[in-house]
Amino acid sequence: MTSETTASCPKGAEVLVDTLVSHGVDTVFGVPGDTGVILALPITFVVLDNTSTGWIKTLQHLYLEQRCFGVDPGPVDAVLLATGMGIPGARATTLDQLELLVEGSMDHDGPAVIHVPVPEQKDASPPVAPWPAALAGRTTTRPVH
Repeated sequence: MTSETTASCPKGAEVLVDTLVSHGVDTVFGVPGDTGVILALPITFVVLDNTSTGWIKTLQHLYLEQRCFGVDPGPVDAVLLATGMGIPGARATTLDQLELLVEGSMDHDGPAVIHVPVPEQKDASPPVAPWPAALAGRTTTRPVH
């Protein structure tokens, strides 16, 4: 989201933005979050966070003998960062909690952040075509992505 698209949202409109984050929460805490606060936009940022650079870490895990480096910047507390920007934040660890938090976020003026910790890609691999064979040990050749 850019400040142009944010600014063009009509005041009072309900907007849900999924912010998929694999290496921290910097995607929310910059122009989108700041603009949401300034304009009191009803945006709910759902931060799906695996606390690592998942794609790169998975490639290293699969094709560098499970040696990973420079891919774990550490956990970032999205709720604390949101609060510091004046955005209400909460953490959901179950689908029921997520549903309640999303519904609750629609009932107030301005943006909200919901932090959802998710497994790392190397532990819960997405359906990337060559990865199942590498995970099963049937290939060690790194594909070109």
